[in-house]
Amino acid sequence: MAKAAGGVMHDSPSRGEIELFRQQGTQFQMISVVVSIAALKIVDGVPHATPYAISLIPASKRDRVDERPIDLIAKLDVQKFLRETQPCYMGYDPFAGDWSLFVPLGSLMGEKPFEDCIDTLGLVVEQYSSRPNSTMRT
Repeated sequence: MAKAAGGVMHDSPSRGEIELFRQQGTQFQMISVVVSIAALKIVDGVPHATPYAISLIPASKRDRVDERPIDLIAKLDVQKFLRETQPCYMGYDPFAGDWSLFVPLGSLMGEKPFEDCIDTLGLVVEQYSSRPNSTMRT
């Protein structure tokens, strides 16, 4: 990959890496890094959370790993997506891997959005793409 990238690798694939993966027919899956929080307090308008679990969740569709080609992965701006949507899992159990809803965090904001569900909220703090055979499967 370093050779295909011209010696320097970045978060987004280079033209050389894209061509390499296209030639190989490599498929990728999105992995979300999810933080479960035990407590949340807001100090001077800034939320401060105490985590109790960090999980990796592979993207899936109908309980199957959702694989995508390099052309789609190359077009994604994951950091922009995370900033704009702030995705989270509601009803999330990090020990069983179960959740009831995947939504943007902003859609949960109400008068007291986390009063009853703070320990079942899973915040997506990072995402990356991986070849399915090189990481986990659902």
